[in-house]
Amino acid sequence: MKERATAIEKETRLFTIQSWILDGVPDRLIVKQITQTWGLDVRQAQRYVKEAFASWKKIEGVNLDMKRELKIAKLKQDARSLKPEYKGTPAGLRAVNEIEKEITKLEGLELPKQIHLQTKIPPIELRIVNGKDSN
Repeated sequence: MKERATAIEKETRLFTIQSWILDGVPDRLIVKQITQTWGLDVRQAQRYVKEAFASWKKIEGVNLDMKRELKIAKLKQDARSLKPEYKGTPAGLRAVNEIEKEITKLEGLELPKQIHLQTKIPPIELRIVNGKDSN
C-alpha cells in the first residue's frame, strides 16, 4: 500500500491539476497524467480532478478573468469530447459552431449587440396611491 500524500503535497498536486484545467487539457488526459506522474489509480485521479474543480470555486480571490478562462477550458473540452458518431455530421458541426461562438464571446472578440430605441412619444408618468394606479 502506498503512503498517503501530505496536506502540502496534495495542495501542490491540486494546484498543478488546476493549471492543466486552465490550459484546456481534457479531463481524461489529466487523469492519465496524474496516474503516470504520481502513481495513483484511476479512481483516485478522478477524485483529484473533481476536488481541483471544487476547490477552484471556493477560492475567494478568483476573479472574473480566471472564471472566464475556466469556462473557456470547459467549452473546449466539450468540443473535444463530442461523440465520434456526431463528428462531421450537421448536428455535430452545429454544436461545435455554437461552442466556438460562446468561446468568442467569452474571449471578447465579439462585442455584445446593443439596441437603442428612440421614440417621439413622451414617457408616461404613473403615480401609485395606496397600492392602486391613480390614472
